[in-house]
Amino acid sequence: MTPKIRFTILFVSAIAVMAILTLADQSVFTLSSYAKAESAAAVLPKVTSPTPKPDPSASILVAEKKLTIPILMYHHIAVPAPDEQLKNNFVDPAVFEGQLKYLKAQGYETITLSEMNRAFLGAFALPQKPVILTFDDAYADFYANAYPLLKKYQAKANLSVITGMIGGDHLTWEQILEVSGKNVEIVSHTQNHLDLSSASAETVRSELSTSRDELIKQVGNVPRFLVYPSGKYSDDVIAVAKELGYLGALTTEWGKEISTRYYFEIPRVRVSRDSNIGSLLR
Repeated sequence: MTPKIRFTILFVSAIAVMAILTLADQSVFTLSSYAKAESAAAVLPKVTSPTPKPDPSASILVAEKKLTIPILMYHHIAVPAPDEQLKNNFVDPAVFEGQLKYLKAQGYETITLSEMNRAFLGAFALPQKPVILTFDDAYADFYANAYPLLKKYQAKANLSVITGMIGGDHLTWEQILEVSGKNVEIVSHTQNHLDLSSASAETVRSELSTSRDELIKQVGNVPRFLVYPSGKYSDDVIAVAKELGYLGALTTEWGKEISTRYYFEIPRVRVSRDSNIGSLLR
């Protein structure tokens, strides 16, 4: 073998060894980096879904829009005692059943307040003849007399609960929880049923926030709407209700036209013991 050939062989061998060492070093680096990446990924915090927010209010997101929907206002579904002074707040259960039959026969379909709100937002198709049933104060006779009839005629309703008046003449939390899952939407009627129009700012905030928080705790749902006690409110009360996240509020003022411009002054139609349901709806 000539010196020239021997040099060529040694040179090529040296290059080959260097190439192998380089590849091995790169492989070690690559595996090491991958291991570090895997380790880093293992300690990344878990990604959790955001907490669902309440439905947006049509009063905020929709330019003034109006709907004609009768919102019927009930209190007691029972026969009043002979010495009862507020007899007009009572509707005999047999009469109430007749009213539900009339609504069904005339093509009316019951919806909830939240469904009304979604209709304003274009997210719910209103029936041809919508009507909303509201029951103020969550009296015990709602569970005994109204609720069975609502189930019988597959009617939806809204029940306004005074969270500081539970049990006795009013529904228990167990009963409220039961009905809330059966086409009955629970709304706030404040904590103690005070005159909000003359209450201090601190009291108003406490009445609205305490009621909301207690309903969330006991029922598990955010109350979307507020019902003013005895229909009394003020501009300041409306401001607090909006701030606390209520979508709208109901008054005792008579009317059937609901406007997003006055969404915290929603009118209703009072039903008393001698009311003719046909006349009220005309």
